[in-house]
Amino acid sequence: MSDYAIKIEGLGKRYRIGSRLPGLTLRERVVSVFSSAPSSVDDGYVWALKDLDLEIHRGDLVGIVGANGAGKSTLLKILSRITEPTTGRVTLEGRVASLLEVGTGFHPELTGRENVYLNGSIMGMRRSEIARRFEEIVDFAGIEDFMDTPVKRYSSGMHSRLAFAVAAHLDYDILLVDEVLAVGDFAFQKKCLTKMEEASRGDGRTVLFVSHHLGSVRQLTEKCCWLHGGRCRSFGPTEEVLNAYVWQNLDQADAGHVDLKDAPRGTSGLQSKVRLESVGLSGRSGGATNVFLEGEDIDLVVTLRVDPGIKLIETICWFKTVEGVTVFAVPSGVVPYDAASGTVQRSIRVSPNHLRKGRYVVDLYVLAGRAHVQGQDMISSAIGFEIQSNPRPGDDARFVSNPDLGMVRFDYKWSDIGSTESAPSTMETQHARSNDGAHSP
Repeated sequence: MSDYAIKIEGLGKRYRIGSRLPGLTLRERVVSVFSSAPSSVDDGYVWALKDLDLEIHRGDLVGIVGANGAGKSTLLKILSRITEPTTGRVTLEGRVASLLEVGTGFHPELTGRENVYLNGSIMGMRRSEIARRFEEIVDFAGIEDFMDTPVKRYSSGMHSRLAFAVAAHLDYDILLVDEVLAVGDFAFQKKCLTKMEEASRGDGRTVLFVSHHLGSVRQLTEKCCWLHGGRCRSFGPTEEVLNAYVWQNLDQADAGHVDLKDAPRGTSGLQSKVRLESVGLSGRSGGATNVFLEGEDIDLVVTLRVDPGIKLIETICWFKTVEGVTVFAVPSGVVPYDAASGTVQRSIRVSPNHLRKGRYVVDLYVLAGRAHVQGQDMISSAIGFEIQSNPRPGDDARFVSNPDLGMVRFDYKWSDIGSTESAPSTMETQHARSNDGAHSP
């Protein structure tokens, strides 16, 4: 038996622009053609995937990342045998279970119970096998009161819960998961991530996980594939690939200033009466920059466009690592707004700057109102910056720029408080007293 679970050789998928071909929704056609991710377009065709080679071994947990239109969903559709490739070949070793879109694989007129048995039958399982796992599926999904309700009456979250529970508990060798988990609540998402990790590391199953939430990709996967313009830009250890992916996207902007008018934004419940127009960073020189020294003050300025009638605004900045780990958040508090121009600039100074050497991004969120606060606009990774090493006098060279010391640096002081045991050696005492503020504990 071969060592790989998925082998992709010279894979390509081509669509005619404007044609109504099966397997490509209207939204996907628009995204594929007009996305910022450069797909190859020639003679009225667009290549969603082109010349893709990839080999994924049994038991691998692999993340798939890339901009909208990069080919992620098309790849999973081909692996799920929903869409046929235009060129190349795919070899799959074992049964495949997939979660591509909310409700995919469910018959809307059938109940949740009936759909569980239908999906199991499609995967080649006997009714008795499905029955043995039925209670586990229901318990995992947490919708036991609705199993005899037609799924057309389910919310998107209920669809997602049942779909994942079915796929995760039936017999499969390869599990393909698209952004379907994005509609679930935090607790259920965490449970799903744990289940996928157990399936891979405990049962030796192969999992491909597509997500725009880089924190989840980093938490779950050990390897990652970055798709760009339908091709594999990078494949390797997750942390290395994500760092390159995030920083490449940030480098497309002018250093220290980003126009946010056309930036991708969050969509859930946002009112858009206050919109983020631009964001800028500056340092000690006062000029725009995205490179700072450790300890150097960081000035951030956000420009907002405000609709008439908005009187109270709150801006929140999340400072995160490029992998999506929050270091700290800075809310402005609710501030009165009264300007006829329709635009306002909000600024913040991070001083002192405790960030250690590394690359960071800033997420921006704007709200309006007081009694009934409503989200207005939200942009992830709105701007990025780099902190460079800036050793202080007396720093121990062993610990300068050491990533094991964490993401922040604070002043501190070690002191001797005496001992009832034998006194420390002179060398130990001198070393302890020479380390005031040298590095974080």
